[in-house]
Amino acid sequence: MQDFGAAVLIGGMARIGETACDVWALDVDMVLNFIENPKKYKKENVWVRKNITQQDLPIVCRWAHTTGVIDNRNILIFGGIDQSLNAMRQITVYDFLDHKFIPL
Repeated sequence: MQDFGAAVLIGGMARIGETACDVWALDVDMVLNFIENPKKYKKENVWVRKNITQQDLPIVCRWAHTTGVIDNRNILIFGGIDQSLNAMRQITVYDFLDHKFIPL
């Protein structure tokens, strides 16, 4: 996961009744630099938003979903709740090196 660091956040609830389709990655190097030398480095902007266009999103935006790392480039996304509060049973793989969603 060199391109993304150690943590990836996908989707979520932006506001009550509004789901998010964002993909965020933690900049691990920036966090480690701050831990090792807090006077030299700032702990700002440690989360980087990945640019995903709407055409790259063949999935429904969701919150309360489950994700898991499959290998060094893919994350499995399952279930969740859509913007209309419907339970979802869709399974999708997110390739974080090519920044593409692959519905299964």
